[in-house]
Amino acid sequence: SLADAQLEVDGDLTAWVKRSTGASDDGTQSLRQRAYLGALYAGNFKEAASLLPDGNMATVIWTSGSVISDPVELHRAMVAFRLGDHEAARRFADLAIDRFRRTDWSPRQETSVMMATALAHALAGRGVEALRLGEASYELARGQDAYELRHRHAVLGRIYAVLGRREESLTVLRALLTGPGLYKAGPNKLRHDPLWSLLKDDPRFEETLKLATPL
Repeated sequence: SLADAQLEVDGDLTAWVKRSTGASDDGTQSLRQRAYLGALYAGNFKEAASLLPDGNMATVIWTSGSVISDPVELHRAMVAFRLGDHEAARRFADLAIDRFRRTDWSPRQETSVMMATALAHALAGRGVEALRLGEASYELARGQDAYELRHRHAVLGRIYAVLGRREESLTVLRALLTGPGLYKAGPNKLRHDPLWSLLKDDPRFEETLKLATPL
């Protein structure tokens, strides 16, 4: 958290990677997982891919915060997608979906699983199914889980970005940066997010990031 806050102050991604990966194991994210996330946000997708196939890291805490952990296959799908290997992205996405289906989830976790499954379908190129599940998950969160709502909205915005639906994705980003409540990622981190950064060639992306204001 301190590393994320400092990134918003100075915008120094190299320093952020060092701060995020140099500390000892904190009990929630292993050193290897933090090294993976550092490579991911630095845009070093080949390095990120090399850090994923590890028997000691079956899950990654990223998509749904503390509600669920992502199966590592979902991250393999995302990295493959960013590397332009769409066949591998589909293969890993389907493995992730299968793991979601075979795991028993609590009632609170089920809608987070819906959203993560929607992201997997988007990475596999199945837009209709991704939108159906993603938008349904967000609507359920609106009535069930205010704590998770903004995080769920952020994943939906990423899904729109993956599917090339830029208008919808930017609308979500605008809401995250200006709406009520607090979203944990600021503009400097969002610029380097592996999926939000798909919008970086659109001038509206930077214009939207500038809407963020100090608390």
